[in-house]
Amino acid sequence: MPTGRPGSSCTISRCPSTSGLPVLLAQPRAGDHPGDPGLPSGRNLRRGAPALVALSGRPDPVRAPASRDPHLRPLKKWMDEGRPMTKETATYPKSPYRAHEPDANIRALRDSVLQSLRQPGKGLVDVRSPREFSGELLAPENLPQEGAQRGGHIPGAANIPWGEAVRPDGTFKSADELKALYQGRGITPDKEVIAYCRIGERSAHTWFVLKELLGYPKVRNYDGSWTEWGSMVGVPVER
Repeated sequence: MPTGRPGSSCTISRCPSTSGLPVLLAQPRAGDHPGDPGLPSGRNLRRGAPALVALSGRPDPVRAPASRDPHLRPLKKWMDEGRPMTKETATYPKSPYRAHEPDANIRALRDSVLQSLRQPGKGLVDVRSPREFSGELLAPENLPQEGAQRGGHIPGAANIPWGEAVRPDGTFKSADELKALYQGRGITPDKEVIAYCRIGERSAHTWFVLKELLGYPKVRNYDGSWTEWGSMVGVPVER
């Protein structure tokens, strides 16, 4: 997601506090207004976009498309239903969007992950594929096997791949199905939950499911994820 400055970008772990994303949201091509619910869409960072917008301190609701299509996830259901598409770029009046400081409560850093290991009242959820979780792969099988120095997972983590929250048609599963999915594997709302993946993108999707759809009060996204953890010296790793 661009920040509005040429040649720059805004990621979940690196986003300007008051000069980047809020500026973009107020530009004519975005036209975001205070009070409007946010609906991030797009190809890259598609799964992490809702958490990125929430991280910017936006007080208004954030919504997320759920689709699992590998390239057009937010658009899959729209296209399947034969709805209209366009190649034109929409423009809107510039809005008086006020910048907010980032909400640091959304992020988990490595020290807080270390402190949470096997602690009562804490929950870790690894949303990568089973082959990544086991250490067989370092990244999704369609990507170069790089980023971390070793494979495996953080001790005590439950492996709930992010896509299990989504139906084949690209919509989120029902609230009852989602509750059964996470609570059945020990990720319950009474715990302080930290989600992680490889770079914090897929886990941002799970953060949205737990925080916004199921209403878990304490959920954070470890954006350093396995790329950081799997490259650190002296931290525990399970396979």
